[in-house]
Amino acid sequence: MDMEGQIKWEAEKAEKRRLWEEDFARRKQQEGLQRARDELAREKKHRLDSWMSNGGDPADFASVTFRSTSTGIADLDANAPEIKVSRANATKLRRPRGAYTVRANFYARDNVDGNAVTYRVAVTSAGVELARKTGKTTSGRVSVALRIRPPARSRTVRLEIDLSDPLGNQRRFTRSLRLRG
Repeated sequence: MDMEGQIKWEAEKAEKRRLWEEDFARRKQQEGLQRARDELAREKKHRLDSWMSNGGDPADFASVTFRSTSTGIADLDANAPEIKVSRANATKLRRPRGAYTVRANFYARDNVDGNAVTYRVAVTSAGVELARKTGKTTSGRVSVALRIRPPARSRTVRLEIDLSDPLGNQRRFTRSLRLRG
């Protein structure tokens, strides 16, 4: 095969590839539009199913009755979980150099017996999160130990404890801890 034939063959190959890519992109766009249309139709149907007129005269608004279907959690719990911190300190470690252990012991309790309390314990320095631990407790007692390496010039770190109950009521506890060493 001569050089001119090779160039012509490469050009035809590139053109076929370009046409295939355009066709593929167009099909993908059409599939996306169809998915969006299907989702919109499902949402519209759900809205109609969950809020429908049960009858009455449309001309007399007071006679029209509706029914509504709702999903979710309903409770009279508007109180955030309680927290009692019994210990919060930072201890310098021998090794590695510049490392500390931050310990926190606390009691987290919701006003509704049996509700699990979700907690998040974080240690920050100068707005930067150094360590974090999350979990759930039903007993209420929590002990957390976090190993951190703060910036060399840091003299304090901030301990943040966030609590939330199953309904989303939240409470935050913060305390500054001095780094000694």
